[in-house]
Amino acid sequence: MGVPLYHMAAGPILAAALLGQVTQPAAGTVRGQVVDARTGTPLVDVRVRVDESAQAVVTGAEGRFELRQVPPGRHTLHLSVVGFILVRRDIEVAPGAVVELTIPLAEGAGTYTEELIVRAPPITQPEPGVAVQQVLRGTELQDLRGVLADDPMRAVQTLPGVAADDDLHAEFVVRGSAFDHIGVSLDGVATPVLLHTVRGVEDTGSIMMINSDILDQATLFSGSYPQRMGDRTGAWLAFGMRDGSRERTVVRGAVSGTNASAVIEGPLGRARKGSWLFSIRQSYLDWIIHRVEPEATGVFGFTDLQARLVYDLSDRQQVQASIVAGRSHYVDREEDTPNGVEDGLNRAGLLTLAWRAVVGGSAVVTQRVWAVASDFYNDNPWEQSLADGRTRELGYRADLSYSLAPGVSLEGGAAIQSVSDEQHLRQYTRLHPDAVPVPRSHEAYAGDTTRPSAYVLARWTPRPRITLAPGLRVDRSTLVGDATASPWMQAECPLGPSLALRAGAGLYQQFPAIDQVTGPHGGGTALMPERAWHMDVGLERPFGSTSRVRVAFYDREERDFLRLPGSEYRLVNGKLVPPNPAGRYVNALDGRARGMEVLMQRSTPNGLSGWFSYALSDTRYTDRRTGEQFSGDFDQRHTINAYARYRFSNRLSVAGRFRHGSNFPLAGYFEERDGRYFVSDQRNTTRLPVYARLDLRASRTFDFTRRRLTLFVEVLNVLNRTNYGPADGSIRRPSNEAVGYLRDLFPIIPSAGILIEF
Repeated sequence: MGVPLYHMAAGPILAAALLGQVTQPAAGTVRGQVVDARTGTPLVDVRVRVDESAQAVVTGAEGRFELRQVPPGRHTLHLSVVGFILVRRDIEVAPGAVVELTIPLAEGAGTYTEELIVRAPPITQPEPGVAVQQVLRGTELQDLRGVLADDPMRAVQTLPGVAADDDLHAEFVVRGSAFDHIGVSLDGVATPVLLHTVRGVEDTGSIMMINSDILDQATLFSGSYPQRMGDRTGAWLAFGMRDGSRERTVVRGAVSGTNASAVIEGPLGRARKGSWLFSIRQSYLDWIIHRVEPEATGVFGFTDLQARLVYDLSDRQQVQASIVAGRSHYVDREEDTPNGVEDGLNRAGLLTLAWRAVVGGSAVVTQRVWAVASDFYNDNPWEQSLADGRTRELGYRADLSYSLAPGVSLEGGAAIQSVSDEQHLRQYTRLHPDAVPVPRSHEAYAGDTTRPSAYVLARWTPRPRITLAPGLRVDRSTLVGDATASPWMQAECPLGPSLALRAGAGLYQQFPAIDQVTGPHGGGTALMPERAWHMDVGLERPFGSTSRVRVAFYDREERDFLRLPGSEYRLVNGKLVPPNPAGRYVNALDGRARGMEVLMQRSTPNGLSGWFSYALSDTRYTDRRTGEQFSGDFDQRHTINAYARYRFSNRLSVAGRFRHGSNFPLAGYFEERDGRYFVSDQRNTTRLPVYARLDLRASRTFDFTRRRLTLFVEVLNVLNRTNYGPADGSIRRPSNEAVGYLRDLFPIIPSAGILIEF
């Protein structure tokens, strides 16, 4: 009689079990490729570790890795490389199986994702046909913002053609155009008030009210560009806030010598149909101020927060909400003059709601509603108000983009803004040294305006690498009762297999601000919009997908720019004429800015990355009323900006930036004699000393079981060069010597910070 099969099998298994010889499940293999989440570029020398074990490898030349003898079951891969976010990827390994993976890593403090979506090559052109545009992302923003200030505006200051020769201020100049003529937007909303500063206190400087860790990118358009928002005659800087992670909750905390910050983000709901992101930052910036001005007695600090919520209503509809808010405070307990600021406060915030929908198969509609609020006050030591003011803005905007046919698209939009602004300025005097100050003067203004606007932009691409993009914008301001029409045109075409020509021209117009119309020096509703004609031509030669050389030429013709006549000390027929307190703004200045810019750039996550740029510029103005001619207040003839970064390993990278400028005129009627300054009869003939600054930064990561620590060490002004910036001075009589119009900028300043990622 035969033996049942299960008895035949059970016997040996039972015996083997008793002898401890049961065969273990076969180990598996995990292999794959690690790539840049944005460009898809393979990342070399990335450390890949399994769970909390010591089993780890680094990626090779093609970003590939292989882990053998991985036990079956659930595991977590830990991926770490300096300059990219820490990634933990959950995997399931079957017995004897081979798991193939492609793992994307986001640069800097980018959004964590487990899907690879290649959005752009390493060097991108966001707007076809625009001759000069530059994008900052990820690691570049992190390296250039600075450990001390953590300011994305500081990163922009290193871009080609940008001049910024005052270390304390976030503001910058592009092609001789002042910051108040440069547009700044965040997620499609113009935001002129999002700066930490204390009005009327120069030494506190300014910092943008945004943590760089929550930004996706910053794009600077230097010359002719599509006017989606308008009302600026100069360049445009567009910031984009990133979404939070839809994969898992991520926590980052950073501490430096001047501020501490935290960023928390994660998926929204179990279905992960959305994400949330929250950031808070606290500064203690007074240390820098005392390093620059040892005699300074004031303390300056700020707090800000940013939050963003994104939710997909369906596959075709998405809603977004974001908020940016901040507060900066200045206290000087040693101040004892009637018109000196002892207590200064500035608060501002922006709330934006957006809805985006895909209509049909070829149209996208985006609607936005936003509100802006800003308040400030300055008090003297007797708690008397020196200045206070408030700004309010409400706006609505709708945009439509539509693909008419292959190679033909149409874009348009309309917006309406309501803006109100008011301010009070007071001066006091003491009747005797021990008396409480009494009011001496009080100036005030208030005004409001409604600004409807609309634009249309067509884009035609008849062949690859050929683009024509004409557009028209119309604006109206109820403040001055005027309307403008601003046409433009961009074009792009190849001049060979590897050379591209981009050119653009357009009219850009800017209405007078409320204070320029109704303020103490307001010129009234008869003021006209300022006008600027931009003309740009750029030639670009790529070298592979990671490098390029660009040469650009530009001409900007300006008309009817505002001037406040008689606002400066000057000599007339050898006699000193003081400023006229009753001066009014007038449309008096015609000008032109011409120059060229050269850029050499390499962008890659592996090895050496960065750029070198040189700009030659000349800005001149003529006062139509008087015939007076002079260089622009922000005319810098020669500008060199350079940035370089090199990753030595997955743990260590070094970056440096160098800025050199022949510097701006000492704005006003001054002349230099034997190193001293005196009032003269010619304007802007004396320049500030040459500015040059080299900064170095090193980043070193330390990996732990479930977190990573990154140490940042930074040295500003490594060469300890003495640079000078403008200041409010005074005139000595009868010699007419101008004293106090220069101040020292940053000496050599070392700093360090840490970033912890969970």
